[in-house]
Amino acid sequence: MDATVHRVRGEVVLGRSSKALRLAEHIDSVDALDREGRARFYLTLTRAHLHQRNQPGAGLALMQADRASPEEIRFNVYAQHLLKQAIGQDSVTVRHDLYRLAERAGLL
Repeated sequence: MDATVHRVRGEVVLGRSSKALRLAEHIDSVDALDREGRARFYLTLTRAHLHQRNQPGAGLALMQADRASPEEIRFNVYAQHLLKQAIGQDSVTVRHDLYRLAERAGLL
């Protein structure tokens, strides 16, 4: 599974978000990763969703990252950048949840 997680990250870095999200669908158990690994995986998915302008997908991935490791959202500069970017896309569907997450992270 670690190899697939790294492939997902690589595809996102290369700008191939659709391929990354398709690969991520085949990862059976993210729970096998440690807390930080799970959070980083979900942050990678957040980035992929943001590239596709899918704010609800990005919001869900951010909430999963927060569930895995709230410290990552609160103290990781990259996670905070992704959260700000997601809020900037401003979809009514997840606006409230993203603002709550931003408040808990100390961004608002």
